[in-house]
Amino acid sequence: VLFITTEQELEEIQTMMLAFLSNVNEEHILNAEYEGDEERRVMQAAEILLNSPLYVEELPDFSLADLENVIKLNIRDNDVKYVVFDYIMSSLKILGEIAGRAGGVKIREDNILFMMSRRLKDIANEYGVFVLSGTQLSGDWKDADTPDQNLLRGAKSIADSIDLGMHLLPPSQKDYENLESILSANTFEKPNVKISV
Repeated sequence: VLFITTEQELEEIQTMMLAFLSNVNEEHILNAEYEGDEERRVMQAAEILLNSPLYVEELPDFSLADLENVIKLNIRDNDVKYVVFDYIMSSLKILGEIAGRAGGVKIREDNILFMMSRRLKDIANEYGVFVLSGTQLSGDWKDADTPDQNLLRGAKSIADSIDLGMHLLPPSQKDYENLESILSANTFEKPNVKISV
């Protein structure tokens, strides 16, 4: 697995991974204030991470070429089969790269985001790897009755390049009302996330 981070540093990613694997609150790890067997679990999680075929690359300011090169390098050198890219966004380097390719013509951000999503899809198909990524939502997500591609910030066309898209949102009061007959049986816990596929 290759995880490409765009905004977080390696140290932040590692701490989150340790917290997830060990089921220990991230604050406990950051402050080295463990309760019970938490320290042992964190050490065990660290050992698992060290021995896992998991590779993390930092690309804070990247071009499409940089993104493709880091993926191809990890496919070749580390036999990567899964790529997680956090996340589809424009960067100064991409803006310059695209402007250069377009002969200095300014390209709208939605077109740049679409090109990036299209390139990720092409890489997945060309190299037979699974690519998982995300993007931001517009501010309309809070009022949406139907969470679909229209909520994507910057480029609704990103949805044209994907095989599967999901919005992870907090449930609304209306969602809880719709689930009342199921939740009243006390078989399931009250959900804190709804997924619109």
